[in-house]
Amino acid sequence: MKEVTRMHLAKTPYSVEVDAKKALEGYLAAIEKTMRAEPEVMREIETRMVELLAERGVAKDGVISLDDVNALKTQMGDPKEFSENGETRESSNETVESPSDMHRKSQKRLMRDTQQGVLGGVCSGLAAYFGIDVVLVRLIAVGLLFVSFGTAVLAYIVLWLVVPEAKTAADKLQMRGEPVTLDSLKNFSMGEITGRDIVSNGSEIARKCIGITTGVIALIMMAGFLIALVVGGWSGFSIIGLLDSFAAQPYVLGMLISLIIGGVALVLLCGLFAAMALTWRARRSVVLSMLAALIVGSLAISSTAIFGLQVSAELPRDVKRLTRVVKLDLPDMTGVKSIRMKDDAMHLSLQYKKSSEPTRAELHYMDLKGVEKPEIKFDRQGDVLYVNVSHKSNSRCVNGSAGAVFLLGSRTGMLCGGDFNWARVVFYGPVDIITGDTSQFELAE
Repeated sequence: MKEVTRMHLAKTPYSVEVDAKKALEGYLAAIEKTMRAEPEVMREIETRMVELLAERGVAKDGVISLDDVNALKTQMGDPKEFSENGETRESSNETVESPSDMHRKSQKRLMRDTQQGVLGGVCSGLAAYFGIDVVLVRLIAVGLLFVSFGTAVLAYIVLWLVVPEAKTAADKLQMRGEPVTLDSLKNFSMGEITGRDIVSNGSEIARKCIGITTGVIALIMMAGFLIALVVGGWSGFSIIGLLDSFAAQPYVLGMLISLIIGGVALVLLCGLFAAMALTWRARRSVVLSMLAALIVGSLAISSTAIFGLQVSAELPRDVKRLTRVVKLDLPDMTGVKSIRMKDDAMHLSLQYKKSSEPTRAELHYMDLKGVEKPEIKFDRQGDVLYVNVSHKSNSRCVNGSAGAVFLLGSRTGMLCGGDFNWARVVFYGPVDIITGDTSQFELAE
């Protein structure tokens, strides 16, 4: 039975045997005196000791024995082996590495280098692990972003979550596959301090500029997507009731809901990215939320595509089933050289088909629920026949609001206004009847 006392290493509390504490204090004092280590270097050394103790099963509040201290000395090295300038003693101008150092040198750990990184430190960590230029890794990452159609972003976020951050000098040495000894800890820490002093001001200004610019762009995108989501959602639900006659109605509804879910995920993703860029902090909760938004958005895109395929399959059958053809009474067509629509004719298209028979006309329209047959009017003025249309049941569509009504055209599907509309007048007759003006016609053989 041995007497124990309390102490801490790198702010990690331990119980320690009295003789072990004296040995450890003497070891740390020898390191500080022999290597002239700065306080920050000493903190890194203590942090490394905490890691080595954990490997021996001595966790926080555990008991450190004299054997543990001797093991620390063996693994980290004797400070007497180092000269005052931090260089190891040399024999024949060559540095002799212990077997344990050589073993540790061969063990690399993939970690994120957040100090040298721009966003999460994934690319800089990969560059350190493979020993290549970080610029090359970043260029490859940007290229993959376009080649993979955005899926590289998901892979980047997964690496961000899975790969640990290199917080200590020992972590950064292991990330490069270098031995973690007293000498390497001091050299790395001193070089890191010097480099940090040189680049800290410029790096901080650059990061703030990049963060603010990126955050503002993300906020603008979020506002645009939010407006599109509100307007598109309101317009979409306002037209669902007009599709009662269509078998494609439930698929249109499913496609609309999928788009709304995807839009919400996109707005959330932009907002989280803006918050991360403006604060330049990547909290795990924020990254996890972004990953969840990406997954939900991807599923929404997939379901939208599935519902869209169903709509495209059902729509032609609906058009064929609901289309009605009515013969129209034409005025005397003798001497008519041109057929035109009235300037105020809305939701009407004209089609002309060559025929050797006398000129005749048909009305093609959709027999929709709550929509009466459109009334076609002809007005002959000299050698010009004007065509107009009167819609009695679609007053909400008179202003040409694309979100007010959902109507079917002859070729383009569902429209309200535009070049191809739900009411279509088809003329049959000699081709020379439209030599005066063909701009308003859809010509067909």
